[in-house]
Amino acid sequence: MRDTEKAFHWILDIIERYKIAYKISGGFAGRVHGVDRALADIDIEMADDDISKIVNDVKSHIIFGPARYKDENWDLELMTLKYEGQEIDIAGVESKIFNKKTGEWESCSDLKNFEIKEVFGRQVPIDTIDSLISYKSKLAREVDLEDI
Repeated sequence: MRDTEKAFHWILDIIERYKIAYKISGGFAGRVHGVDRALADIDIEMADDDISKIVNDVKSHIIFGPARYKDENWDLELMTLKYEGQEIDIAGVESKIFNKKTGEWESCSDLKNFEIKEVFGRQVPIDTIDSLISYKSKLAREVDLEDI
């Protein structure tokens, strides 16, 4: 059984212990802003170089990376964890997405576009609605269009 709240606190405790700047993005941020669909994973963005700072603390839960990940949608530094049945994607902000509208790869992330929201009793930086809509519009996957 998946325990999203426990996984959320576990990973943020580690990230905050190292004083790493981060923000919550993806479908989890969408849910915080009111999207009503099943959660796949917890997406957390940080500087690419900061990912290596937490590897020793999470190594027994790593299911991918940290490594460069590239598919038809994404080109980014990524580490995927599984804790209490919940997947957590730690992505570097020096990333690119494939914009289906233009047919071009473009930079998509930074740590500046966020707002502080309460999640599970904790004040955390969450990607803004405008930022989410922008990148989800560019990706234009079925799940992204549903979120918009």
